[in-house]
Amino acid sequence: MLFYCDPSKPIYVIGKGIFAHELGFWIKKSHDVDVHCCPAEELDSLSAGSQCLLGIQDIVRRTTILASAENKPLHWVSFAHPTAWICQPELIQAGSVVGPLCSIGYQSQIGPHCVINTCCKIGHGDILGCNVVTGPATIIGGAACIGDNVYTGQATSIKDKINIGSNICFSMNSVVTRDVLQAGNYYGNKRLLT
Repeated sequence: MLFYCDPSKPIYVIGKGIFAHELGFWIKKSHDVDVHCCPAEELDSLSAGSQCLLGIQDIVRRTTILASAENKPLHWVSFAHPTAWICQPELIQAGSVVGPLCSIGYQSQIGPHCVINTCCKIGHGDILGCNVVTGPATIIGGAACIGDNVYTGQATSIKDKINIGSNICFSMNSVVTRDVLQAGNYYGNKRLLT
């Protein structure tokens, strides 16, 4: 599914890595729309109103690109893979991507420019801020609140009713069982993450 999109105009997937090309492939395979992958350095050369989608998963690069594009008149589209199950697609904001085999529960809000990677489960009533990137197979329990610029590594598990602050990265296989509010990098599967 494409959201916030005019199918008569091309979509520019920003990025030149594998994820950008994979995202472009998903969009072309499920929609009759013209898709181009372009490096982030060419963002300035796009005309006003160009339809864009970030094809970069690196949270630091994404944050930098979004900050530089903040005052540009770009039009951000969203994409959900046809195999994703989304209870309320209208709660996905512009610029977000939902990958294959994902599940997004009832009343879950996906903020702008998020990437819900392959095989992720977002519980009921979760709130994800701006620019949240989940690694493949991440599980977020219900009623969790996640801030901006958060990255969860592959197979991270976040307990229900947990609050996560902004500018936080969790390594792969992390298990989050308590609130984490201070910015930084976290890893481990202990009750109290370090």
